[in-house]
Amino acid sequence: MGWLAFLICTVPIYLLFNAGHPVLWALAPINAAANLWSYGVMHNYAVESSANKIKRLRENLALEGRLNAEKQMEIDKLKLKVNLKAVPSWLTYIDIVTFIIGLGLLAFGIWILL
Repeated sequence: MGWLAFLICTVPIYLLFNAGHPVLWALAPINAAANLWSYGVMHNYAVESSANKIKRLRENLALEGRLNAEKQMEIDKLKLKVNLKAVPSWLTYIDIVTFIIGLGLLAFGIWILL
């Protein structure tokens, strides 16, 4: 979903290029960059949380003395899951606001073309 939001935020860059609104055109790439940044950082928070959980599991088993080859193979097979609860809410708000601004710029760009 994040890539779709970024695509929606980048289309106004093209639509507003020769539309005669240089301020809106300058806002469009800044908004798209902020949207991509927030999506990337949210993804990093979510995946890093899962990786840290697997790392802590391995460390705890090693401290308890229960980490053998079989347990090690089981831990290695664990997949990284996306922990959305690890993402800070302020970052989510930035992503939502930049997406809404991107939608507004897209609608305005389409309206200018018509």
